[in-house]
Amino acid sequence: MIDSIVTRIKATLGNPFRTVEGAAEYSALQAPPPAARCPAAYVIELADDAGQNSLATSAVRQRITETFAVVMIVASLRDHRGEAAQALLQPVRAFCVQALIGWAPDANHDAITYLRGRLVDASEGYVVWQAEFQVRSTLRSV
Repeated sequence: MIDSIVTRIKATLGNPFRTVEGAAEYSALQAPPPAARCPAAYVIELADDAGQNSLATSAVRQRITETFAVVMIVASLRDHRGEAAQALLQPVRAFCVQALIGWAPDANHDAITYLRGRLVDASEGYVVWQAEFQVRSTLRSV
C-alpha cells in the first residue's frame, strides 16, 4: 500500500515535492536532506488496529484501520528561525492532504481519511511536519 501512496503523491498534478520516498529512505537520514532535495516527503506505516471478529463461526472477518504518515520536510536555510520555512510548509501540507483524502490505494482499501498533523522539528532553517492518515480494509480468513 505504501508504494501506491508514494506513486499517488508523485503523480498528482502540481506535486511540489522534489523527493518522495518511503520509510527505508527516511530512516537512513542522518540529518535533514540537502535543501536541493526539499520539499521532501516520506511515507511511513505507523500502526494498524483490528476490530472484533464479526463472525460467530471459526471464520474471521475483521475491520483493520491502518495509520500511516507523510513526513514533510521544507527548507529555507537563510532563515534559521524557521519563519520562511513555516510559510513554505502550508501549501505543501495542503497539497498532500488534497492528494490523498478520498482516494483508495487499491480495491482492498476504503478511501483515505485525514487523522491529524503535528510539528516534528523546526531548527536551522528546516521544518518537519508529520501528517497522519487512516485507511480501512477488511481481513478475512480463507
